[in-house]
Amino acid sequence: MYSLFDVLLQQHADQLTPMRSNEHAIVRLNRYFEDAVLKNNLSPFIVQGRCPQGAPEKEIARYRKLAGIARRFFIFTCDETCQSKKWEFPPLPNVTLLKSPLFHQVDKESFTIIMDPRFAALQASQQAKDAGNFEHGAVCNTVWTFEPNVVYSGLEYLMARTSALHPDLAAKFNEAVMAATPNVTSTQLTLAVTTKLAQLLQSQTEREMAVNHISSAIRSSLDLTSVLQTAVDEIGRTLNARRCVIMTWKAGDERFDNISEFLSRGAPSIKEQELCWTNNDLARKMSETMGPVVCDPNLMDDVERSPNASLLPSVAVPIIYDDKLAGILAVEDYSSDRIWDYDEIRLMETVADQLSVAINHAYLFHKVKELATTDGLTGLLNHRHFQERLQHEINISIRFDKPLSLILLDLDHLKRINDTYGHRAGDAAIKHIARAMLSVLRNIDVAARYGGEEFVAILPSTDIEGARTVGERLRQAISAEPVAEVGTVTASIGIATFPIHASTREELIEVADRAMYVAKNSGRNRVCTAEIESATLAEANL
Repeated sequence: MYSLFDVLLQQHADQLTPMRSNEHAIVRLNRYFEDAVLKNNLSPFIVQGRCPQGAPEKEIARYRKLAGIARRFFIFTCDETCQSKKWEFPPLPNVTLLKSPLFHQVDKESFTIIMDPRFAALQASQQAKDAGNFEHGAVCNTVWTFEPNVVYSGLEYLMARTSALHPDLAAKFNEAVMAATPNVTSTQLTLAVTTKLAQLLQSQTEREMAVNHISSAIRSSLDLTSVLQTAVDEIGRTLNARRCVIMTWKAGDERFDNISEFLSRGAPSIKEQELCWTNNDLARKMSETMGPVVCDPNLMDDVERSPNASLLPSVAVPIIYDDKLAGILAVEDYSSDRIWDYDEIRLMETVADQLSVAINHAYLFHKVKELATTDGLTGLLNHRHFQERLQHEINISIRFDKPLSLILLDLDHLKRINDTYGHRAGDAAIKHIARAMLSVLRNIDVAARYGGEEFVAILPSTDIEGARTVGERLRQAISAEPVAEVGTVTASIGIATFPIHASTREELIEVADRAMYVAKNSGRNRVCTAEIESATLAEANL
């Protein structure tokens, strides 16, 4: 059996241009046709082809409203064997149901025809045979027209279909068609519906373009900050939002650790003014529902609302990865009576699904990068990355004419610790050194594990005296706290400064290394600078 969509394209290929839409857009398209009837006091002849789906209470109410003003209402639909329908059409006096077990032989066919002495309109669609599921349901091909001759061609096909499948109702259907044929079409009505159709297509196009831009950003970059900013900008502009925000959730710390914002017309940052709920309340609601949450301040009491909260409506969807909350995507509107529609929330959910992948990719990239640049036992930079960082800091030192000091540290008696207490105790001693270094060094300093029991620290903008002070504080921090199962551990520390002791990276490391060995040979647990190392060598040569 052919669909109405196929028949119309065969007969009027030059007048009809199929458009691709998702299922929900088709539903909205039908709503515009129905609204033309309801809002203009028409008394039309209506023909629909549909399976009764959607929210039963809402759909049945609309069906009754249409039937209440229709002169005649014919519905081609599935019979009792259908497993897809969600509700049944209640019997009404002017409604004729043409049920058939063959209705679903045509791939998701649906159609609406409206005929009135002043107005004729037709919409027909079916699921695309060459496409899978779209983000908002199956991809459908659809056509619509206000041309009476095309509308009548569609009715002629349906008359033939009725004669074949419902011979007992053929005369009744044919009579209704002949009585409803329009003499002239109202330009005003046609223009009103056409304008709504254009707005629907424009809105759908904008939303699909937003999703495509975000997908492209995710594919082309592992910079999470850049991807999240692209997402909030696209969603904010597409939904004409006052504010759009993405907050990534750090599960272990139970807090948001990254915030990206789209702010329009001087809207405040979420750091200055939260949405309807506090950020923590929003995270809690997201974790509980794992689904969209709509906030209407008009329905909230003073206890629920944050003192610093916005009084404008917002909607938030969770970003979920591995069944856990990874973040939140939220949008706030300007209007206090804003009602968020299905398409807007589905757009946000679609973007949230993509962002969950982006967040995971960024996390994995960070972990891989971390493994490539850090020491697995201590978490400090590894030898290779230390060499790169030292050269970088030397270049800066040369450019700004600032000193740079290098500390080279050796854990005393590591072999004895391993032989006496075991390698686990040795690892504990090594980690103890790393913690001591991080507790003493500044944020601009760089700590690294040089290899085995040796560690290094780069001290930008630090002369030899400043480095000596840091070295002494480091030595004391290491010996001040005992290591479990080992007791007190000590370190020998050598210091050299660029450019007074060396002119290259290799020389600086070599001079610091010699100073460290002077400290070890002088009894360990002490700090030696390059000057001391030079003096010691001079004495040895006498």
